[in-house]
Amino acid sequence: MKNRFLTVIFLVSALMMLPACDWKSWMSHSCNTCSHHGAHDHGSDNSACCISLNGKPAYSQKDFENKFNDLCQARPDIKQALQNLPAEQQQGFYDQFAEAVLAELLITRYMKEEGLTDSPEYKKAAQQAHEAVETQLMNNMFQSHIFKQIEKEITDEMAEKYYMENRDRIAIFKRAPFIDALGGVSVVVIEGLKQAEAQDLAKRAEKQDLKRVAQESNRKVKDLGLVTARSMDVDENVRSKVLGYSSAPQVDVVKLANGKYAVVKATAITKDTFKPYSDQDVKESVKSFLIRNELGKAVTKTMEDLKQKYGAVIHRDVIMKNIKNAPMAEEVEVVTTEVVAPQTTNA
Repeated sequence: MKNRFLTVIFLVSALMMLPACDWKSWMSHSCNTCSHHGAHDHGSDNSACCISLNGKPAYSQKDFENKFNDLCQARPDIKQALQNLPAEQQQGFYDQFAEAVLAELLITRYMKEEGLTDSPEYKKAAQQAHEAVETQLMNNMFQSHIFKQIEKEITDEMAEKYYMENRDRIAIFKRAPFIDALGGVSVVVIEGLKQAEAQDLAKRAEKQDLKRVAQESNRKVKDLGLVTARSMDVDENVRSKVLGYSSAPQVDVVKLANGKYAVVKATAITKDTFKPYSDQDVKESVKSFLIRNELGKAVTKTMEDLKQKYGAVIHRDVIMKNIKNAPMAEEVEVVTTEVVAPQTTNA
């Protein structure tokens, strides 16, 4: 099991370090100790021995490579890191890895020879572990089976149609890899006003240019440029207001976060532009999004179908009876003790 395997690997420093030949010697078949004991004889898989016990091959080179490949598959970052390490440090990692494999072999050999695997405790724990792993494996395979079915059903035509119809209104499509350029609203404002003054200027700005209104009132106009959902430097209330516009020009009075008021004028609205569905990253991401969306619904539907197929019934009356008959928690008397601070005496 990968989880148990990885646990052993990364706890290897806590194990007793036993003597072993190094990785380079194994690969070159030049380890004198192993050669002396015949450890490099080829096993059933026709590969040299990497670990021997009592002079007999216990772990072949092929087994060792398979085990290491399992680790790299579970943790790709390890393989990447190893490639960037000097040879000496790589050898050190392989040595630790070999110690972890050897620890597994020694523990297994000891447990069996001592008869500890025949104990009721071991058998019960092994059965529970087996059932837990089997249940998890079945759940994973069940979802994988449904995933593959959905994957076949999601065609390019379906995915492209969904993308074209929904990219303007679903938030996930407003970021990479879908978005080409984020749209927004071109905005100019007059800030730092009292409410009455802001309302008066707003009425005038509906009929004439805001810059002229500001000039006539000895106020300054601030050009916010294109305000988008990512314009974090723009007052939150202003950003929220203008991004709700569907047309321009529009004028509003907005209360700012600092308590002052502003006249806000949206002069133009720019639409989001998206990458085409033909873009490979877009295509794969849209399909993946649709599959994830459908997976939950498909699992729920399949479970309902299975209930019908196997005549599944939850006998809730029995469950409730068990609950009613469950022993109540005993009342515990809480005893409080008054703590008296010790008195000090003057010497």
